Amino acid sequence: MNLSVNGFAVVFAFVLVSFVPTGASAHGFASRIENELGISGDSFGAADVTPDWSKPAVGCVEDFVPKFLTCLDFRTVANPQTDYPAGLTEAEMKYWTVDHRADLSLCRAREIERREKISPGSMSASLLAWAWMWVKQADHLGEKLKAVYEAAEAAEMPPQILFGALKQESLLSDLGIAIDGGNYSCGIGQVNVGEWCRYMSTLTEAEQRKLGWPIGVSCAPEILPSDLTKPFYDIAIRKLGTRPDYELTPKEFSGIRYADVEAKLPAGDEATQKLRYGAVMSFVTNCSTARLGILAKGKILRGLFVGVPEGLRNAQKYPDGATFSRKCMRKYRSPYYPLHTGWLLADAIYNAGEREVSVLEHYFRMTKATHESGAAWKKLTPTDLIEGLHWGGKWNETTKKIEYTNVYGVAQSQSWFKSCVVQRHIARVIQYATVPGAVIANSLEVGGCSQTTVPDYRKKSSGKKTVKKPAGFALNR
Repeated sequence: MNLSVNGFAVVFAFVLVSFVPTGASAHGFASRIENELGISGDSFGAADVTPDWSKPAVGCVEDFVPKFLTCLDFRTVANPQTDYPAGLTEAEMKYWTVDHRADLSLCRAREIERREKISPGSMSASLLAWAWMWVKQADHLGEKLKAVYEAAEAAEMPPQILFGALKQESLLSDLGIAIDGGNYSCGIGQVNVGEWCRYMSTLTEAEQRKLGWPIGVSCAPEILPSDLTKPFYDIAIRKLGTRPDYELTPKEFSGIRYADVEAKLPAGDEATQKLRYGAVMSFVTNCSTARLGILAKGKILRGLFVGVPEGLRNAQKYPDGATFSRKCMRKYRSPYYPLHTGWLLADAIYNAGEREVSVLEHYFRMTKATHESGAAWKKLTPTDLIEGLHWGGKWNETTKKIEYTNVYGVAQSQSWFKSCVVQRHIARVIQYATVPGAVIANSLEVGGCSQTTVPDYRKKSSGKKTVKKPAGFALNR
């Protein structure tokens, strides 16, 4: 998702990287804040060479949230975002930066908010957004973890992937509604009104009525466009004063009448307009409820997973009697490996669109036959996915686009920024679920993701995976 405040995701290790302003929105409010603060993800070195994907070095979702330890004293450090109190031993540094990095981030967030309260304006907007998300993540944390497992089980997806996707969006905080490049995304999963509608359509009519959802409303984009929430947002945001939109709650939307927004809704007959009004009011009233937002995210990703190429969807599954062996707060119930490439692709599609399938077809030199048989897909690993998303497609200096062709000969294109962000998103989803000290995947961009600048190394790339040929054959680039 995108945000009105440019973004940053979790920074367990607080490893600084050079920051290249993007100047554009991209899915993941927390991810955008991370970028603005110039902080990398949670990797600690080179990735493992050949992991066993049936038992990767991932943990349970409850392993990666704060345990509410007594904080280090950050009151005397110059920079509460990066500095450490003097005198910490090597063992103490490992305790905080590796073993309890979530608590480290929460403690830093609390110190940032403390300093801002004492001296308003002393902390940047991005830093305050990050701190707010970490502090809010801690609210009702047990209920959120329970909902992650519940949603994952309902979708038959690995809970680690759902957890990572939620962390990318919100750091597991109950975000309000943000403009998000015109999406007006809401809540812990940062979904818009159209996506919320698709979640509502999976509930019974009784459940829909309980949430005030208008029965029978179409989820088609011409009925519920992503910016339909704008006139409601414009009214609610005035009630916040100088506070940022991610702090919006249902309270700010309460009392908005049909007459207040009727003239600003898209053209339509009265019946359609009242359905739209009812849909948005139900959405803004319920979308920031953590449990509902988590369940919605799971349902949305499940719907996208069904559309993943069958050969990939049916790969990386446990045989009968086998499962993820780590003992978690709830039994692992997904038939899929914890970092299933198809589920990760579903999240990539959520963030960048279905054309990412075509990017992969192009990069891995798939043919219509190998695509339709599934042969080309079933061997793809999570790190292959990151590689293909990053390198897939050839830069065209004239169109200023990454261009690629799917197995049916359909030419498509996208910005380098989108290619860069989506592969980084998937890498970080994996990183959020990786056990402390281990490295499974890293994002591949060099110098950050920029909307205005394409690095030379990417401009020169062929956009297709190099194929090793027998001696005497010319390499096809």
